[in-house]
Amino acid sequence: TQSTWGQLEEKEKRESLFAQDLNKQHSVNMADAAQKPSGNIINVSSSKKPGFYVQLAKKFFTSNEQIELHGLGAAIAICAVTSEVLIRNGFATLKKIETQSVEVNNPRAGEPIRKPKILIILSRSANFNELVAQEASNHNDEHEEDLEDDQ
Repeated sequence: TQSTWGQLEEKEKRESLFAQDLNKQHSVNMADAAQKPSGNIINVSSSKKPGFYVQLAKKFFTSNEQIELHGLGAAIAICAVTSEVLIRNGFATLKKIETQSVEVNNPRAGEPIRKPKILIILSRSANFNELVAQEASNHNDEHEEDLEDDQ
């Protein structure tokens, strides 16, 4: 089982690298995106949980009317869950879902392999700003209650 886990981790690392190579021209540095998003494309990796991408998408929506979630291989499920959370909580509406099979370089074999890819385009909801403000207010109220409990 140890070798199986190692193989799975190695596979996820390779898929993440493939995703980065595939969309290099649209890539967004996550550290920069946390400060101020400059584009509207989020390249989703299977190494992070959907909650990370939900928060990142909310930041992107503050300066973009639409965002694109791109997922390759194992990251497809993370893309789907992220978009579903955003839609169900009213932050976004679904514009388009597109799937493809793309060729990516395989560093081991030296020849390209085919991988599934998903593209999900979301639009910012009409009441996005209200929901974000309400969420922030709820968070502040919870924080104040915690402070009162500590005293």
